[in-house]
Formats: sequence, structure tokens, C-alpha cells
Amino acid sequence: MDIEATGITHPPVPSNFHPSEAEVTLDLDPTVDSYRLQITGPDALGSITGTWTTPGLEHGDLFVGDETRAQRYDSGRQVRKDTWVYLVSDNPPQTEVSFVDVYDFADVSLVGFRASEKTEPFLDRYGEGLSTGNHGFDADIVLPAHANPTVEAPLYALPEEPTLVGVTPSEEVDPIFEVVSIPKDANETVEIDRTGPGEPRYYVTEIPVDGSKRVSIHQRNSDRHRLIHLHPSEESISRIISGPQSRQIGIEIQDGESREVLSPISGTSSKRMPADFNPHLLHTNLGYLGPDGLELEVVATFAEEAPLGPTITRDVSVFNNIISEVVHWVESGCIELEIRFDGIGSVSIGFRQPSDSETNDNGVVSGGDR
Repeated sequence: MDIEATGITHPPVPSNFHPSEAEVTLDLDPTVDSYRLQITGPDALGSITGTWTTPGLEHGDLFVGDETRAQRYDSGRQVRKDTWVYLVSDNPPQTEVSFVDVYDFADVSLVGFRASEKTEPFLDRYGEGLSTGNHGFDADIVLPAHANPTVEAPLYALPEEPTLVGVTPSEEVDPIFEVVSIPKDANETVEIDRTGPGEPRYYVTEIPVDGSKRVSIHQRNSDRHRLIHLHPSEESISRIISGPQSRQIGIEIQDGESREVLSPISGTSSKRMPADFNPHLLHTNLGYLGPDGLELEVVATFAEEAPLGPTITRDVSVFNNIISEVVHWVESGCIELEIRFDGIGSVSIGFRQPSDSETNDNGVVSGGDR
């Protein structure tokens, strides 16, 4: 591989492009008019060979991202709330504003602020018509939960770790979303099933074993898209603070020393509890794994002779808040508990009722296993 660079302070070397690296970063000279990187090599390197160019910084350039990373953006578009907007300006605000930061950068300044209702006037004035209104759709990485939802930085996680991407359209439309592999392959475009206007839909994939996997969530017949960049890293586990619940989604069942996870996206999704199971153990051995705030629909189905039912449904965002009620349901003849994960999928737990000769505390007699 041969590399020639213009406007780049420290040009990359061939080893920077090893598949173990998620991306190649370059140190750019902020005073030049343009940048150029020419890579030549064998046909096997076709995805990176060629001439890469981009213009230098100019007054009015927009970048959108977070406090550490931002991407050049078109004016007149919508941005998501809580993202950071940076404007390259040769005439920054002269008066101090508490929610606006000004950074000196070469011979220009960067005006930086978080997109919110409070900064909407600055979006319009300094963001060349940017708005926090309906910006088309959200595409967030739901799992692993430690992923940053606002930027297109590589997501580092364990090889073959499940990844769940949630795509939510605006309240008014129910468009078609498709997942396009990068580089594009005609056989690798996946259409995500519709769920209705404003309702989330999900795309399930996994971290590749080797090298990066990049896909674009694209709203058909529009220029709206969101890049998802997945990269394997055995070291990523050390950066996950919140424990296994940030890397799994489902219901965890503890039974002594054993642990089982019922997952709506992979592996086992149902379990039948033994006949001698004590419902009061649910207070300690039943728990939720997954991102905070995910809406759950809990559906209890009862035996025909039970005093409750035939079904009871509860919507909860904190699973532990309903455990006491679940215990009461099982004692009152619940034969199945289904937990639905906000359109992602569901898991179920079956409970055996007393035999014909047994009567539970509520006087319910049932006819054996159901």
C-alpha cells in the first residue's frame, strides 16, 4: 500500500488500516483549504484505495455530534435534541451567553451549543436554519445499552454480542425503513417491518467476529439515514460499567446457583417452573435485564377455575414494581406469564397448578398440569 497526503499533519501508515482497527483518524492542518489522501494498492483493498478529499474549514460550516465528536452537516435540516451543534464562524457572539461556548480554532472560531428548546433561536441564527422539530426518525442502539445514541462513533462490543437497533418514525408517518450494508450489496438490504406511525420497530443483528460491520438505516424515498458502525473488541467489556444488564435484554430467573435468561431476541424465550415452585421466591429470583425505561406489557393467563382472569394485562416501565402482583396471580391460578418488550418480542413463564387432590390458598382446584 502506498499513501500520499496533503493537508494532513501526520499521514497514516499502512498498519493503521489493519482490520483490528475500527477507523483511521487523521490529524488535519486547520489552516489549509482542502485535504487529500491518495491510497494505492492491490484489488483486495478496493474499499479503501482511491483518492479521498474534503474541503477545509470555512465560515458557516456546520458540525453536529456530541462534546467529543461531530460530523459535517447540511444547513436547513433538523437535528435531534441534546446533540451538540458547532458552527465555524469568523464573527462569534460578542456577548457572553451561558449556554453557548466559543472555541478559538486556527484563524476561525467554533460556536458550540446543545440543541434544545432554549437554544432554538441560536439554531436558527447560527445554525443556518437548523431546527429541533421533527427530524424524520430516530435510530438508536438499544442494546448494548452503553452505546451512545447521539453520534455515529463505532460501537465496540464483544464478538457475536447481540445488537438491537430501535427505529422510531415521526408521529405522522409510517414509512418503510431498510437496512443497507456498506459497501452496498444487492443481496444484503433488509426491510424492517412497519409498526405504525410513531411506533418503534427493531432491527436485530450482532457484532462481527472480525473486522467492522457498517449498515445504514435508511428511510425509503428520502435522504434521511443513520449510520451504525459495529466493531468487535474483547477489551470492551472493561468499559461497561453497568454490568450484564447493559448487554442483554430479557427476564432473568435465578434458581439457587443457576441463572437463566429468557430473551425476546435470541436463545431461550420460555420456561416452565417446577410443580413444587414457591411463588414467593419470585421476589428475589425474577428480574429484568435491559435498558432503563423500556415499556413492558405483562399478560397473565389464568386457569378456567381461577377466581381471576381469564387474562390480566399491565403496562409497566419498572418490572420490579409488579412482582408482588405477579406473586398474587400465581397463587390465584395463573398458568402463564407473558412479558412483551415494546414491539421487540416476548418471553413467557409457565406455572403448574396443584393436582386434583390439592387445593391452593384461594380454594381453587385445578386438574393437573396445564
